[in-house]
Amino acid sequence: MGDLSGGGGGDEKPVHRVTIPRPFAVGKYEVTQAEWRAVMGSNPSWFKGDRNPVEEVRWNDAQDFVRRLNTKTGKQYRLLTEAEWEYAARAGTTTQYSWGDSVGSGNANCNGCGSRWDNDQPAPVGSFNSNRFGLHDMLGNVWEWVEDCYNDNYNGAPADGSAQTGLNFCNRVTRGGSWNNYPGFIRAADRYGTSQSTETAFWDSASPGRFSEAKALLLESLFLYLLGVSRGGKAASGRVAVPPFDVETSAAGRRYQPRARGWAER
Repeated sequence: MGDLSGGGGGDEKPVHRVTIPRPFAVGKYEVTQAEWRAVMGSNPSWFKGDRNPVEEVRWNDAQDFVRRLNTKTGKQYRLLTEAEWEYAARAGTTTQYSWGDSVGSGNANCNGCGSRWDNDQPAPVGSFNSNRFGLHDMLGNVWEWVEDCYNDNYNGAPADGSAQTGLNFCNRVTRGGSWNNYPGFIRAADRYGTSQSTETAFWDSASPGRFSEAKALLLESLFLYLLGVSRGGKAASGRVAVPPFDVETSAAGRRYQPRARGWAER
């Protein structure tokens, strides 16, 4: 896990080996606004549409969603760990994107991805081909929350695929990039940390980090990614079982914005 392709940020290093010992199941799609509303009774999204991914969601909101979903279903869902997320996003590849080292055209939704939604708005879930694991929109469209606290490098990161936590309040990791990010931000390795209480994504040219090139305020789709582990790797309807692995996979600096994806059992 780390910057396998080279050229990534310092927070993508050092490259390290992670072993995820159990199969896990993840949602095929990002959590939609219709699904969020069915659990939460409201829809915080800026870009309305039942099949659009829910956005404008804080990490704390994602945790509340999971708690309510568990109560409704009697099951135990959770966010993916960062290592699980990257493994699912790479889908057995070691290239910058799950489809190759070039962003190409029409593979995802970003600012420069060649889609009809580029730099305009999130696309409805499932608008692009899935990766080799059958998962859609892992890269681009809207940022995704994971469970981990953010650290500016991988020194001391867990080797067993568990989340790097330990603090009640920390900046949390988001992954995957967004519809208004340049292609470098939707790499499978890109990563970013932001406050777990942040719910808005308006940034101006004075903002630190990745938005320094902006000339005006940017609206970014905050998107939590609800992915979980399933005992025995059995995926329920709308979920995809992912096998265990022991490989070096690349995770790099990402940017900030979470999205919601389907859920799976712990």
